[in-house]
Formats: sequence, structure tokens, C-alpha cells
Amino acid sequence: GVARLWRVDRRGPTPLRSTVLQGHGAAVQSVAFSPDGDLLATGASDCSAIVWVVEDGSCLLVMDPWTPTPGSREHLQGHRLGVRSVAFSPDGAVVVTGGEDAMVKLWSAEDGQCLETFVGHSLATKVRAVSCSPEGTLVASGSEDGCVKIWSTTSFACEATLRLETADGVGPAVHAL
Repeated sequence: GVARLWRVDRRGPTPLRSTVLQGHGAAVQSVAFSPDGDLLATGASDCSAIVWVVEDGSCLLVMDPWTPTPGSREHLQGHRLGVRSVAFSPDGAVVVTGGEDAMVKLWSAEDGQCLETFVGHSLATKVRAVSCSPEGTLVASGSEDGCVKIWSTTSFACEATLRLETADGVGPAVHAL
């Protein structure tokens, strides 16, 4: 999986030098810039999220299931299935990922450690969208079953579940927040 940065100006899109971002083993599903524009997060079908330095295209952090959590016997801290959505917190300190494993994860943008895992979406659904509130105290996640969950980044609890339903009672998949 590859991501590419482009500079867009009045003359049209022009590829920046050293901006082919190669590091994923499968298709890139989502990208997000940090609030200051210095970093880019990518999420892919290979269960990983990568944070890149925009200026030179270098890999800053890899967040995947194979990186152990320090001081823990648990060797799986990342998503067990593909990463479908990525977002940065408003201060750029946290990367939020949503996965095909129905989990939402908060990661340190400084060292790539998993800070918290939110479990609450139906196991048979993929989390397709994640977003942070402007003050950074809430994370919203949307899944294929039409549910949007609102999570607290301070108590780490699910604050609300919103169910989108059509006339036939089936919720449409949430693809963006």
C-alpha cells in the first residue's frame, strides 16, 4: 500500500519530491493530516497505521498488532483486522484509529503506544469513520451497522450511542463523520 502527497497550486497538481509513502503491506484505506499539517497518518488493510513526516516523507511511527506494549505480556496492541479510518486529536498529540475489528484505538503521536481501546461496536461490523471533537474530549466512531458511538477521552467510557435508521429499520453504514 502506497500513499502519495501532492502540492496543488494554480498551475495544477504537482507531485512533491520524496512523497511516495511506502510502508504498508496492503491498500491504504484512510489518511489524515495533523492539525499543524506537519504529519500525515495513514491506515491500511494490513492492520497498521503509520505516521509520516510531511516535509520529507519519512516514517515517524508504526502502530500495528506486532508491536508489543512495553511492560506487558500482551503482544497484540494494534488492530486485529484492517484500519479503516484515522484522525488526529485537535492538539495533534493523539492518533485515533477505527478498524475492521470493530475497535477504536487511541495512540500516542509521540511514541506510538496504544493509550486506550474502545470496544462497543457490534463485532460483526467495521468501524469506518472516526473523528475528534474540537476540544479533544470526545471521539466519535461510526460503523457499518449504522451506529455512531461517542467516547470520552477522559473517562474512556461510551457517553452515547446514536442509531441511524431508515424506514425499514435498517441502519445505513456510517462512512464519514
